[in-house]
Amino acid sequence: MVAVKEKDEKLVKEETEKKEELNKEQKEEVKGEQENTDKQEKTEKKEEKEVAPVLEKEKGDEKEPIVDTRFKLAGVLGKTESGLMNEFYDFQIKEFMTKVGAFNLDVSEFPTVDALNELAKIGVLEYCLTPFFYSSAKGLGKKSAGGIKYSAILDFPKGESSFVAQVKDAKFAVKSGVEKVYLTLPSLSLIVKNAGKIKAQLIKISRICKSKLGLVLISDGDENNLKKALKMIESIKVERIMLFGKDQKGADKRDLTLAKQVLSNKKVFVYTDQETADGVAEFIALKADGIYLKNPLLIGKDLKEKFAINDK
Repeated sequence: MVAVKEKDEKLVKEETEKKEELNKEQKEEVKGEQENTDKQEKTEKKEEKEVAPVLEKEKGDEKEPIVDTRFKLAGVLGKTESGLMNEFYDFQIKEFMTKVGAFNLDVSEFPTVDALNELAKIGVLEYCLTPFFYSSAKGLGKKSAGGIKYSAILDFPKGESSFVAQVKDAKFAVKSGVEKVYLTLPSLSLIVKNAGKIKAQLIKISRICKSKLGLVLISDGDENNLKKALKMIESIKVERIMLFGKDQKGADKRDLTLAKQVLSNKKVFVYTDQETADGVAEFIALKADGIYLKNPLLIGKDLKEKFAINDK
């Protein structure tokens, strides 16, 4: 009996220990869950604390949606945005084209009023009269369609007329009221060979034309001769020169660069056979004061296509 009693007591003790161990595990599990819960609550509170000022700041800094000012301006002016953009591009094209003049080497008759109006519409302000019709242009330089003014080209393209003939033409051009009078110089080799004589003649013609006088200089590719001719021109009272390339082709960019270096007090214009806006822009980037083209309308058309201008 004693043995049985001891066995029962042992079993009871073991069961009690198991229950206590189980209770201990359950308590630790509950404690762990509580700690996780507390930790999560702390994290959430911290996040809320960090977010709250941001939300308050955003709330306090609320602004009206950004609206493109073009829409507002278009509305004020009673126009559509596309219409306003078209006008802006038209203005920029005209600004670009104010540096462009018309010099058509092939014309055999005076341009029509419609042709002049087309040039004026895109911003061209000057039309050079060639020998083909200059003699019949008396009085036309004062006013023209669209505000275009005429400039006279004397003794083009050789520059080999007698001094007496050049003086006569210069007086007639000034009397006709043209904007500028361009006198074509002889070849570079002749200029260098007869520099003193040519300089004296140009000084006399400059007194006739005064501020209207410009010189057409046709390069032959000889840089040394060009430099000598430019230095001679530098000492004469002329407002500008117009550079041509060999055989009446478009001027070379190197010649333009040299002319800008040598001529410190004169404007340098170029004639070019370029037919794209990018080609003309290259000369403007090299500081050409103006560009003369055979057909400026091609450049105007190219610019309109680049900016996708819609016809109004």
